[in-house]
Amino acid sequence: MNDNLKNIEYKEIYIRYGGFWRRFFAAIADMVIVLILSSPFILFVALIAPFGSVLTTLILTVDWLYSSLMTSSSHQATVGKMLLGIIVTNEDYKRLSWAEATLRYMCSNLSYLSFFIGYLMVAIHPKKQGLHDLLARTYVVKKSSSTLTVKGAENA
Repeated sequence: MNDNLKNIEYKEIYIRYGGFWRRFFAAIADMVIVLILSSPFILFVALIAPFGSVLTTLILTVDWLYSSLMTSSSHQATVGKMLLGIIVTNEDYKRLSWAEATLRYMCSNLSYLSFFIGYLMVAIHPKKQGLHDLLARTYVVKKSSSTLTVKGAENA
């Protein structure tokens, strides 16, 4: 065999994107979880300061922390997404940093403020990305997506 040959690695990635309904039901599960996590705080705040804006801020803060911390964790998903077998990746199909997860969460507010059009985009986009995914450069993929590594040889 020629000594000028060196081994290189080829990676072939098989990606299956998380579709609209899978993401929809994951979001519903996550809403329930956030409300459960927020409920002790909601009761406390409602007793001392019964103002809607304080409660809304509290729920949004819990939602942001829950979403960003879970998505940037080694799980790469909130509990709702884990239950439905999907994870969130960056554009290189790697785990999100906390900053990337926070950006994605903040951009999801734009999807909400667009009368949910940003979320509905998931149903028609070829890579199943919503407005927030496009802005944050993220993908939601099925956890069963895999990477196949093939070793080969190339001339030096």
